[in-house]
Amino acid sequence: MVHFDELLNRADDETLQKLVGRQAVTLLNALDPTLIRPRKLREVLIQLYNRVGLLRDKSTRNELFDLLRPKEANSLIELLNGKANNPYQALKDLSFRKNTNKENLLIDFFEISKPKEIKKSSKDTLSYTDPKYSLFDHQRKAAEKVKNLVFKGDRRRTLLHMPTGSGKTRTTMNIISDYLRNNEPAIIIWLAYSEELCEQAATEFEKSWSYLGNRKLLVHRLIQ
Repeated sequence: MVHFDELLNRADDETLQKLVGRQAVTLLNALDPTLIRPRKLREVLIQLYNRVGLLRDKSTRNELFDLLRPKEANSLIELLNGKANNPYQALKDLSFRKNTNKENLLIDFFEISKPKEIKKSSKDTLSYTDPKYSLFDHQRKAAEKVKNLVFKGDRRRTLLHMPTGSGKTRTTMNIISDYLRNNEPAIIIWLAYSEELCEQAATEFEKSWSYLGNRKLLVHRLIQ
């Protein structure tokens, strides 16, 4: 058996950033560079996903399997599925269905106290609905400020400045979609200094409008 926190302490900077997510790391660095230090990243990782959640996600679970020592990997595969010539690959090939005996063995191996499942009342009528083109808190605040300045105020020129990786394009596409929904007919012109950037923006708008739009629109690419 291996304690989960001990295993996580073996992760180097690159592995921790991969587990947290590159975009999240970029945002954390922009907010406070000390947040991307290994100790802080471990804390963020646990707070974001919790230990059981990291084991339930196949991609993060496989990263954690790579941190096992050979003897530990052999012990785990024997516990779950018998012996294997390559215990690391054998572990990655396994599937772990939620709340099954195999998953419980995995969680116990890493000495994790599994949180108690909250039983929902049959009369419970509340549930969460996940949007398909959502924004983080900082993106919603930025979008609202832009809309207040441009659409409700007397300014017609506004600069939206956000750190690299913090979601400028996604934020802007929400703003544009709001404007197009509430103004018909309307034209939006997107300018960029390269064909690649223009194409990225056009593709992202088509994606955003497929979730946020209220009518059929023409996307016209003008390339010199």
